[in-house]
Amino acid sequence: MQNLRFIFKSIQYVKICSLYGAGFWYIPGTDTCMKIGGFIRYEIDFNASGSFAAYLTGANPRFTRSDTRDTNQRTRGVISFDIRSQTAYGTLRAYMRVGSQWTSGDEYTSTPQNAFFDRAFIQLAGFTFGRTQSFFDIYNPAPTESYQTNFIGSASGGSGITVAGYTAQFGNGISASIAAEDRGGKAVWNIGAGAAAIGATLPNSQQGGFSPDFPDVVANLRIDQAWGSAGISGAFHDIRPTYYGALFTSGHPDDKAGWAFGAGAKFNLPMLGKGDHIGVEFDYARGAGQYTNYSLTTNGGVGVFDGQSVALGWNPDAIFAPGGQLELTKSWAVVAGYTHHWLPNLQSSIYGGYLKVEPSDIMCLGVAPIAAPSCDPDWSLWQVGSRTIWNPVQNLDVGLEVMYSHVRTAFSGGVTTGTVGAHPAGATIDDNNVWSGIFRVQRNFYP
Repeated sequence: MQNLRFIFKSIQYVKICSLYGAGFWYIPGTDTCMKIGGFIRYEIDFNASGSFAAYLTGANPRFTRSDTRDTNQRTRGVISFDIRSQTAYGTLRAYMRVGSQWTSGDEYTSTPQNAFFDRAFIQLAGFTFGRTQSFFDIYNPAPTESYQTNFIGSASGGSGITVAGYTAQFGNGISASIAAEDRGGKAVWNIGAGAAAIGATLPNSQQGGFSPDFPDVVANLRIDQAWGSAGISGAFHDIRPTYYGALFTSGHPDDKAGWAFGAGAKFNLPMLGKGDHIGVEFDYARGAGQYTNYSLTTNGGVGVFDGQSVALGWNPDAIFAPGGQLELTKSWAVVAGYTHHWLPNLQSSIYGGYLKVEPSDIMCLGVAPIAAPSCDPDWSLWQVGSRTIWNPVQNLDVGLEVMYSHVRTAFSGGVTTGTVGAHPAGATIDDNNVWSGIFRVQRNFYP
C-alpha cells in the first residue's frame, strides 16, 4: 500500500501545463513548462540526395554515368525541447532541435557526418537570439508543399541561420522586425586569381571565405491574420574583396554592399477544403544571391550530365578583374504552391519556381576550358513538382513526391569540353533536365 501511495504521488507531481497549448508539462519543483517533440523518418530519393536535394548543384550534379548513386536512402531521428516560463517582460522561451541521420554511403566512410542541430534560440520581449529561420523569408513551398531542399527562393528554414533580432507588434497581426544575420554569401571571384572549370568552385576572394566580415542587416514588415499572411523584406549584405594579387601593394577593389528585396503572401482557402492554402513569393538581389537561391553553391555544375551534354552556371556575389572594381551579380526568383485536402487524412500539392542568374560578362575572361564563339554567363533554372501525403493513422505521414528541374545553361554554343575531374572530355554545353522523386515515411510527435 505504501508503494502505491508513492507511485500515485509521483504521478500527481508531474502536472500538465495548459498555458502554452497541448504537450507542455511543469518541470517538477518549478514554474517552468516543457514540451518534448520530434520525429523519426525514413526516405528513399531518386536522382536526388537526402532531403530531396535534386541532382543540380554542389556535389550533386551527374558528370558521369557512375559518379553518383541513382537512389539514396536516409534514416533521420530528431528531438526538440520547447521550454517556457512567465516573467515580468512576457514569456521567456528557449527552443532547441537536434538530430542524427544515416544516408546511403555513410557505411563506407570512417567518420560519417550524421549529427546536426538546426534550431537553438532564446526569445523574450520581442527579442530573438540564436539559430532559427531568417527574418527575410516570407513563403516557400518547402516544407508546406514539398519535401525538397529548395534551390529557388529564400528558404533558410531547412538548416536555419544564426540571428540577433527584434520584432515589434503593432496589433491586428501587424509586426515589423530587424535583425543581424549570419546569412553568409556566395564567392567573390577575382578572375586574375585562377580559372574556373566545369564542376569546379570559383576561386574565392572574399575575406572570411564565403561569409562577409559583418552580419547581414535584415528587416521585414508583415501581417498575419485569419485569411493568411503577407509581407515584404529587405537585406543589406557586406562584400569585402581581398587583393588583386599576392602582394600587399597590388591594391584591391572598393567594398560594396549587396542588397535584396522580397515580397510574398500565403492565403488560406477554407472554401475549397479545410487546410487548403496557396502561396507565392518574389525575391530580387544584387550581390546577395543567397536571398534568391539559398541552397545553390558556386560550383559550375548546375545541371546534370546525360552522356552527351552538361549544363553550366556560376553564382558569385561579385566578380572583379585585376585593376577593376566589383561587378555585382543580379538574380531574381519566384516560387508558388498550392495544397488541397481531398480528405482529412489525404492531401496533394503542386508547386513551381523560376530562378534567373545574371553574372557580369567579365566572367567570360576567366572560364576554362570553354571557348564559346559568343559568351553568355547568364543561366536560369525552373522546377515544377507535386506531392501527396496520406495519414493512415494519426501522426504518421506517408508521402510521395515527383519533381522536374530544367536548367537553361550558360555558355552554350557548340562548345566541346575537356576533361575536368569526373567529367570526361567530349561533351557539349547545353540545356539539361532531371526527373527526381522521393518516398518518405515519418512518425511525428509534438513539434
